[in-house]
Amino acid sequence: MKSFQEKMAALQKTLEGRMPADYIQIMHKATADLGASGIQEGVLKVGDKFPAFTLKNQDGAPIQSTEIFKKGPVLFTFYRGIWCPYCNMDLGYLQQNAEKLAELGVQLFAISPELPAFLQKTKQQQKLDFDLLHDFKSELGQELGLRFSVPTELKALYANQFKIDLDKHQGHSDWTLPMPARFLVDQDGVIQYVESNPDYTTRPALEAVYALDFLKK
Repeated sequence: MKSFQEKMAALQKTLEGRMPADYIQIMHKATADLGASGIQEGVLKVGDKFPAFTLKNQDGAPIQSTEIFKKGPVLFTFYRGIWCPYCNMDLGYLQQNAEKLAELGVQLFAISPELPAFLQKTKQQQKLDFDLLHDFKSELGQELGLRFSVPTELKALYANQFKIDLDKHQGHSDWTLPMPARFLVDQDGVIQYVESNPDYTTRPALEAVYALDFLKK
């Protein structure tokens, strides 16, 4: 059986195998430039306090961090949107692990700058049992050090060739996205684990989370 990372790599090979070389070059350059920008250095780290928030879920209901932390630790995953096949595969992977996380007492939420209507569609399509939260303009993502502006060439590729309308999906025209990331936060709101990557085609498996002594207490 293929590992999660092997499945992600296979997805990338399939998708890029259908694209002209100049499309791939633009995408790879944007990823490399984001990595070289130093964005990773600004991401909150283990031991930092996770920012307090109130965000709407896929049904438009407000979700407060103070309330969910009372129920136990939380794994937050930040993703780009329904238009991103890597994000959809990652969400499906999280759903496959939802029961095991619950057995460890871990709540699961995924956060995206997409409007609730698209979150609802994603939840239905991926058959997710956990809530998706709308982070308007990636403001929470900015506090965590994840937000970046889509570069001009990539924006043109997304909009003109892939027909991705971020204005429609996000409800504004900033063209910003969060760098994909996971944060495990304890009941005191302290980050116990974090993993982020400028390369949106790779997502962390959950073995590192399962191995945390924090969850074995």
